[in-house]
Amino acid sequence: MIVHVTKDANGKPYKFETEGHAGYDDKGKDIVCAAASVLIINFINSVEKFTEDGFRCDKDEEHDQVSFEFTDSQSEESELLFNSLLLGLESVEDGYGSRFLKVSVD
Repeated sequence: MIVHVTKDANGKPYKFETEGHAGYDDKGKDIVCAAASVLIINFINSVEKFTEDGFRCDKDEEHDQVSFEFTDSQSEESELLFNSLLLGLESVEDGYGSRFLKVSVD
């Protein structure tokens, strides 16, 4: 699984795209994919519930893809939530290796 995060000119993450399956185990048994999925879903739900920030989110289950992007400026709360998402994803990558989860940040 690859998670590509894009930051704005001020260094704030504002969008991400995922692709592929982690491949740590079969679908339904893959703890790396499950960990990344929980982090991503919780991030999206938290932005929706705890902020007024606008965003666009699309998923393509057939191709194991999710994309998320803020559509306007983001609040400090959303910035914190996004940084927390990055921390969690990078921790999973460190623990299981970039062979299964690769987080890239531009």
